[in-house]
Amino acid sequence: MKTLDRILVGLVTSFVLGTAGTAAAQNVVLNPDFAGTGGSLTSWTTTANASANATDWQAVATSGSAQGDALSANGNKTVITQCVLFSAVANPSFGFGGQISVTNASGATGASRAQITAQFFSATNCTTAVGAVFTVGISPIATTTPFALFALTAQTTPATAQSALISINVQRLANTGNTVALFDHIFLGAGLTAPVELQHFQAE
Repeated sequence: MKTLDRILVGLVTSFVLGTAGTAAAQNVVLNPDFAGTGGSLTSWTTTANASANATDWQAVATSGSAQGDALSANGNKTVITQCVLFSAVANPSFGFGGQISVTNASGATGASRAQITAQFFSATNCTTAVGAVFTVGISPIATTTPFALFALTAQTTPATAQSALISINVQRLANTGNTVALFDHIFLGAGLTAPVELQHFQAE
């Protein structure tokens, strides 16, 4: 390989890796992919409606997802939450969302749902709410496998925002059955789309 070719390959490699690193860094959610064999809910605040699931949206054996179960009870159930720093000054716009798969819709009549929400706050510890609550997900619910991406792009960050609470919820409004959903690849970040991940790059 000529010297000039090596330089060009090096520049391309740096650009691709740099772009991927920047995009990945835009996601402020910790443990967004529930990494760990069998799945892990580390970095998330959990409820009785939450459990780790080994099913991964990309079928990665060393990762998993978060399972939300309405526990055969009607009403909206919080599954997991996470408070993240997100300043409107640094991030005037954002995109957010995640992958959702509904595995049990037997209790899904009316407004039953599987959703991911983002609510912004003027303090860094997710107190004093500002602006609207942003929501993505499935409603009315239906069995959805494999995973499907639900996302909002090019959204305006509330002007005084300093933090955001990411919340995953399931809801059952039938008197019988259940609502069970899996959630994976949760993201909130500056920019318009889900973080881009570099999967493979090889230069010879």
